[in-house]
Amino acid sequence: METDGKQKLKQFFSTYPLERFKKGELIIRDCDPFTHIYLIKRGHVRLYTVSDSGREVSLYIYNSGWHFPTLIGFARVESRYNFEAMSVVEAYCVPFSEFTAYLKTHADVLYDLTMHCGILMDTYFRRMELLMTESMEKTLAFMLLQFSQTFQSDDIKNQLSGWIVPLSHQQIATWMNTTRETVSRHLENFKKQGIIDISNRMIIIRNKGALLAMVEND
Repeated sequence: METDGKQKLKQFFSTYPLERFKKGELIIRDCDPFTHIYLIKRGHVRLYTVSDSGREVSLYIYNSGWHFPTLIGFARVESRYNFEAMSVVEAYCVPFSEFTAYLKTHADVLYDLTMHCGILMDTYFRRMELLMTESMEKTLAFMLLQFSQTFQSDDIKNQLSGWIVPLSHQQIATWMNTTRETVSRHLENFKKQGIIDISNRMIIIRNKGALLAMVEND
């Protein structure tokens, strides 16, 4: 059930223009000034950066009901990040100055927004911890669990039995700072164990418990 603060935030955003973005369209480019904040009504938005060597590194996926670029916008730093529509995206667009003015007079909304940012940071820190200290297999298991939650509301979930991750091996590699070949090798091992199936650039998770056991195993 949504909190009053979250409902109020949605009502606030809904009074502003609803913008539509095509799949693959950049909503915010690196070095763009942060003048507006978006609340996603439909679709998914990927946050990523490009390293000095030209390697693309994915950082987060925002789904419906989430807003961006909240934390980075508050920091008032020059952006090094891109926000890309992963599908057709509809999002309400609010000037950042009007958004911050609203928060100053709505403590319950600010509390919910802070909690939202905390969830985002916890997920990011956990991923970084796994990448730096654990095996590639354990990190991949964690990422698949996260993706299953991110995409669980999509219509595609109902097309097959299981949790659907509509990402290619190369796309997953950008999340793990590794190669497509490495990801493919580990996914093939998961498939042999009956944990996943692979079909048409999608991963179907058949045994979520097995992935969770890998992540929680110390």
